Amino acid sequence: MIGPDGNPVAPIYETTQKRTRPNTPDSNAPAEGFTHGGDGESVGKIGDPFVLPFGTKGERVAIAFRNGDFVPPVGEKVQPALRLLAAQRAQAFNPAAGSSRPMVHALILFNERLSDGMRAQMEAAGIEFHGFYPYNAYQARIPVDALARLEATQAVRWVGMPEPIQKLDPVLAPLMQKGGTERVPLYVNLIGDDPSGSVRATLQAAGLTVYTYHPDLHFYYAEGNAQAIWNALSMDSVLFIEPVPVSTPAHTESQPSINADRLWGTEFDGRPRDGRQIKIGVMDSGMNTSHQDFSNLSGGMFGYNRTTEQNWWNDLHGHGTHVSGTLFGEGNAQFRYRGFAAGFQESGLEQFDLLHSKVFRSNGSSEGNSVGEGLEDMRGRGNNTIKRHLFNYSGGFTGTNLPGTDAQSRTVDLAFGEDILPVIAAGNEGSNAGTVRGPGVAKGALTVGNIWDDGETTTDTMAPDSSRGPTGDNRFKPDVVAPGRWIDSTSNTDNSGYLFGWNGTSMAAPHVAGLAATLKLHYNWPAWAIRAILMGTAIDLGLGRNNQGLGKVDALLAHYAWNGGWETWFWANGGTGDVRYIDVNVPAGVSRMRVTLVYPDPPASAGASIALVNDLDLYVQTGTLTTNASGQWSSLSARNNVEVIEINNPAAGTYRVKVYTYALNSGSSQSWAFNIHWTFGSQSPNVNLSLTAPAAVKPSTNFTVTGTASAGSYVASGVFAQLTVPTGGLTRNGLTYFRRAPNGGEESVYFSGVVGKNMGNIGHTLSRKFEWSMTSGATEGTRTVRMSASSSNGGSATLDRSIIVDGTSPTNWSNFSPADWINTQTPTCRFRYRMCWQDSTPVRSSTGTTRLARAHRVRSQRPPAPRTEPPPWRRSTRRMCRSTPIAPAHKRRSISAPMTVPATTATAAGNKCASTPSHPATGRTSRPADRSTVPESLALSKCAM
Repeated sequence: MIGPDGNPVAPIYETTQKRTRPNTPDSNAPAEGFTHGGDGESVGKIGDPFVLPFGTKGERVAIAFRNGDFVPPVGEKVQPALRLLAAQRAQAFNPAAGSSRPMVHALILFNERLSDGMRAQMEAAGIEFHGFYPYNAYQARIPVDALARLEATQAVRWVGMPEPIQKLDPVLAPLMQKGGTERVPLYVNLIGDDPSGSVRATLQAAGLTVYTYHPDLHFYYAEGNAQAIWNALSMDSVLFIEPVPVSTPAHTESQPSINADRLWGTEFDGRPRDGRQIKIGVMDSGMNTSHQDFSNLSGGMFGYNRTTEQNWWNDLHGHGTHVSGTLFGEGNAQFRYRGFAAGFQESGLEQFDLLHSKVFRSNGSSEGNSVGEGLEDMRGRGNNTIKRHLFNYSGGFTGTNLPGTDAQSRTVDLAFGEDILPVIAAGNEGSNAGTVRGPGVAKGALTVGNIWDDGETTTDTMAPDSSRGPTGDNRFKPDVVAPGRWIDSTSNTDNSGYLFGWNGTSMAAPHVAGLAATLKLHYNWPAWAIRAILMGTAIDLGLGRNNQGLGKVDALLAHYAWNGGWETWFWANGGTGDVRYIDVNVPAGVSRMRVTLVYPDPPASAGASIALVNDLDLYVQTGTLTTNASGQWSSLSARNNVEVIEINNPAAGTYRVKVYTYALNSGSSQSWAFNIHWTFGSQSPNVNLSLTAPAAVKPSTNFTVTGTASAGSYVASGVFAQLTVPTGGLTRNGLTYFRRAPNGGEESVYFSGVVGKNMGNIGHTLSRKFEWSMTSGATEGTRTVRMSASSSNGGSATLDRSIIVDGTSPTNWSNFSPADWINTQTPTCRFRYRMCWQDSTPVRSSTGTTRLARAHRVRSQRPPAPRTEPPPWRRSTRRMCRSTPIAPAHKRRSISAPMTVPATTATAAGNKCASTPSHPATGRTSRPADRSTVPESLALSKCAM
């Protein structure tokens, strides 16, 4: 504009504000949560077991084979075929020849739970137990002279061998019917071990080619035709034969969509911390180690090639390099394609920071037992230096209603019990139910589904091809979801280039693996505790458990006590009937409390239709607290190793969380972890909008319009914002997308011709912004710009601002008055023009500060000092906290004390607060903690091409 002195005058920008839910007040709780110092909280176990009767959950006196439940014939206790086999072996027994005591392999089905005393008596008689088989049977190696004692035992219902059809995976049925000489790769599962190699020799004599042996899960990788399989099925030592499945890969605003950018540049972005490094594994098609985005790992990478195609650093497909870039790419070639754990680097602390196992060929398929070998690579093959803390596997084999009792799923369960977190893609066979791939169906897998991260109507919705649960034994899957549509990441053929627009749960899984890696570095807790945090803090998108699991992961909620807080406890339960409890003080004003229990259940039996072995239940109780298996709320799944309770608007007070052993069918104890997550304010937050635009511009002039969105409570998920011009007369050239940069400032990307995108997740009191580049038209008049924003959990709203396009300045610039305003070129604009320009001060919020000049602190916590050792009977369990001793369990707190959040500039990242707040009840000081600043305007999003 031109002033009365003839010189240009900068346009005055004014701001309008609106919210999506005007009737819902913003949370008056601080962004950071509350803390419990340990006083008023207790832990303990019940002295006497509280055993519920067998059958309480509907379990049967039957054997749950893959091809259906088997109920033994009435009156039959010992299978005739087994009796005959035992007689033959007894007759052939020759002590003088030095042969061992004659034995048979069979299943023992019980009428009731097997007690410790009865098991000890049977073991004293020479019976060897080799694993639980649902519903209430055990694999066993039985001396032939002990069969009579078993037959006379009232608690025993039946002893016998599975029939050949019960030992055969249904997938192999067509091959068996066809016959012929076609040879296929197989997993041959045994009852018990084969230390002498006698079973191997018998399998080879049956016509199988036998390769490697899995000593922990007792199966051989072999190859054979139909006749050889029939021969092996007749062996009593063979439990189940299954094919080795062919696996394939489960193929960028995405990072801010789960608040990854809030971690970049902080101590929680994957970099070594407190003298520790995270050991990450990737199973995929190889990795282009020469890409610039992996230069931070140049000396810390190694790998295995489990295919016959070139080396592991030769990715002939591209999938493995793309996945790796999403997980930990540093963004050196182009910052906009930075990965989640971008601080992951060569540490010098561990011999191998990254392990890549190449399991896919250039055609995108596995080769032989390459996936099984890759899983063993992740487990370290007995070498703790190689063993991973977590690994990403964006692949799997297809099937319908898979129960998770196959060899690969059982290996995943084994790894989870060894404190390894397997992050696995759900698959791309949706949208029908029961389509989750193996080994994503495994109990031990943190299984990831795929959601859109962009689009006016698609943000935070399920991708149509994302595989859905439930599993074949009716567990909900996936566990969580993350962005996996149109993802851009590192190239396998161009060391500074990228591959654009890839889709699938393969692309979603490494987002979650990156978050899991940063959590492991932050807290250094067991894998099941990390999984409990990820699931417990996930944002419910309302898409259903078998589509989304517990929801979309979010880095802000997982790492920090944001607008609420969380606690995670881990311990171990004893035998059937054992109860462990933790009392927690819940403050006033909590809007929702979610308790998520996760436990590393032992691997299932091969060929079973149910994967669960040990069964833990979850109870929450308030009011009168008892020491039995009871509570006002409960989660009592007979199939899942995850139990979830959600309580809306819980009253303030003491709540007792109980973990109950309904049945311990394997081992002497069962480890577990639960996360209890509180939030203040509404789960459907206001999205507060602010739109800043010039009051007036000249015709054919370039200018910008700035839109800002902030959350009134909790986290507003998937805030999609766009700008329209209802009146016409203005051109939208594109938008500038902002997000937080690793240096604490902000970084931006301009998108020509784009007018709307997903801003990302927005935490309570934080904000994200867009800037739209505009050009005014040649015609004068009043124009309207409209910002529209919608959030999957925060509703939608529109906000208008008027902009006057006028090429002629008023003749009396300093004293606006309708009477003095004599210009006649745009008479319809006179009064509005005067109103817009009478005050040259930008509109401010009711707090007196502009929204772009506010920043808020969040707090992380370092592990406190070691606590007292747990009782001797559980010395091997990991302690969950190292703070004030509370016998006999241990608690770890992740939540921070309430504090006043000062206004600060948008670039004030990195400030530390060394204050030590006083405990409100005792006056003592609580443990100091690191508090890093997270500016409101510095966390804006990455974009797709």
